[in-house]
Amino acid sequence: MKNYVLLCLIFTNCYLFSQNTEVRYYHNYVITNEELNQTPLEYRMEFLQNTFSYTLKYNNGISLYTNDEFGDDFFERTGIKKQHFIHKEEVTEEDELGNKVINTGHLVDNVERLKSKELLYYKDFENNKVLAELSDGMDTYSVDDKLFEWNWKITDETKEITGYTCRKAISNLMGYHFEAWYTEDISVSIGPEKFDGLPGLILYVRAGKMEYIAYSIKLLENPVTINKPVFNQKTYTFSKLYDGSAQKDKNRKQDSNIIQKD
Repeated sequence: MKNYVLLCLIFTNCYLFSQNTEVRYYHNYVITNEELNQTPLEYRMEFLQNTFSYTLKYNNGISLYTNDEFGDDFFERTGIKKQHFIHKEEVTEEDELGNKVINTGHLVDNVERLKSKELLYYKDFENNKVLAELSDGMDTYSVDDKLFEWNWKITDETKEITGYTCRKAISNLMGYHFEAWYTEDISVSIGPEKFDGLPGLILYVRAGKMEYIAYSIKLLENPVTINKPVFNQKTYTFSKLYDGSAQKDKNRKQDSNIIQKD
């Protein structure tokens, strides 16, 4: 009997570890209507709710989290214009024709602005490894590091998210407060972006003014294909990226190019 129970536990753990999962999340800023109205027009696109979608894929101890494409389909679905002109009125001295007001403004390129929304997180849980690509809208930086040690504190607070009963967990990693809600009904220790490490799938995260909200969950019969990314540029650890080392390298490269031109 004991051997039978042991075999059942081993089989169950193997099944959960190899479970094929696909989850889609929205990234939303937590912002009030008043704050949105005070935001300059050229930046309001970034604060649209339930607009910027990301997909998490999991198979056999490997996960991949990346943005959905921001191509033509995205602009057609959301109604966002690829470019729009911001008009401003500026009062000047009266000219010879008696005109006092001229129209000025600038062109906003939303295709370029969307680059800041692009990201990639590849995680190898068995080898405690994460590869990531993060963009600041101008440059893309590559990361090669270990998984975060979240040290989650699980609470007794529960609520329903996307049809699943979820439990709340909190972390104060690096002095920042993180709130995550996970479901034990899907026992894979994964989540959006850099978040993981709980005994179930993470369906919601609150990190400062940002929310990650699962809106589609699929448990797949067939394995999903996840390719390990290959980076052709210098990689950083998360701590080096956050302490500004990548920006310093960029500035040194720019200074070097200027000297070579001179």
